[in-house]
Amino acid sequence: MLYCCFSARRYVPVIKADLTLEETYASVSGRVSAVPTLVFYGTKEGRDKEKSRVAEAEAALWLSDTTAAGSTLHALPYDW
Repeated sequence: MLYCCFSARRYVPVIKADLTLEETYASVSGRVSAVPTLVFYGTKEGRDKEKSRVAEAEAALWLSDTTAAGSTLHALPYDW
């Protein structure tokens, strides 16, 4: 049990930061990054009540925020 609590203390701040980024991200019109972007999305239904699914077109929107060559979109056989 001690290991579980220690692991949670290490990862909870990282997960919270990720959720904050997801909830507060806003693209700035006309400003794009020159950093290559790898976009991953799952093709299976989510495990939430709504069985959410990320559409390829929605995931591809992330690519519009970069001008870098080599930016790619990858479908994975998992939920979101």
